[in-house]
Amino acid sequence: MIDETEPRRPLRRRRPPAPIRRGCVVKVRFSEAERERVASVAAERRMMVAMYVAAAALSEATLATETDDVGIRVTALRELMRAHRQLRGACTNLNQIAHCANVGGAAGIDIAYLEATAEELVAAARAVHAATRDLSR
Repeated sequence: MIDETEPRRPLRRRRPPAPIRRGCVVKVRFSEAERERVASVAAERRMMVAMYVAAAALSEATLATETDDVGIRVTALRELMRAHRQLRGACTNLNQIAHCANVGGAAGIDIAYLEATAEELVAAARAVHAATRDLSR
């Protein structure tokens, strides 16, 4: 029979399984200031400290540079994607202007200027695409 006078122990919630099962343990020593800095950066990126340290170490090993930070690549990719969206919008606007010029609905449009602008947009799009591809590796 169960004794109702004893307080019940709360049930422990199980954590959802980690996406990557890591069986090896590596111990890292930080000074107090370093630990606080790593913890604050991990919190900013909404990562657990161990996850952030692993990502930073793997990023460093992959890129083989001393100046790379986990956030630098992410920020650069976000900026490149933003540039891609702006270029896509500019190309859409240019296409609409060219369509009006071809139909004859827009008098006074300088076709040479449209061609030069199109060439600049194509060059910028190629540069953004190449930079995005290089960062994604």
